[in-house]
Amino acid sequence: MIRLQCPICNNDSYTKSVEEFRTCPYCGTLFSGKYGIDRRSEKRWRREVPVELYLEGKKINASSRDLTKAGMNLRIAGMYQFSVGKEITLKIKDSYKRARILWIKDLSDSKEISIGLKIEEGIDLTNF
Repeated sequence: MIRLQCPICNNDSYTKSVEEFRTCPYCGTLFSGKYGIDRRSEKRWRREVPVELYLEGKKINASSRDLTKAGMNLRIAGMYQFSVGKEITLKIKDSYKRARILWIKDLSDSKEISIGLKIEEGIDLTNF
């Protein structure tokens, strides 16, 4: 475990990865040991929603980690050949959406990956 100091309240918290954004358990600031305070302007909702991806005719099961109106972060079990910039189709509940892959990260100590997506048509967050 890695000890991190919150850039706002200076209290310590612990994480496995300095890159990943975590919420300070004392003051609620979202920050990363590598990138500092989260400066993204769009509100994020932590939601685990089952999602189906369709990539080159193959169905892949995933689950969301967090959502915005314009995108989401997905966790996918298994190792797949995704590429940044690739357009994919998502099925979220009963709705199909087009999305573009913005980033890909292998999750350490597991056979999972995390991908960041920009949803081309937006998400209606009232359904989550």
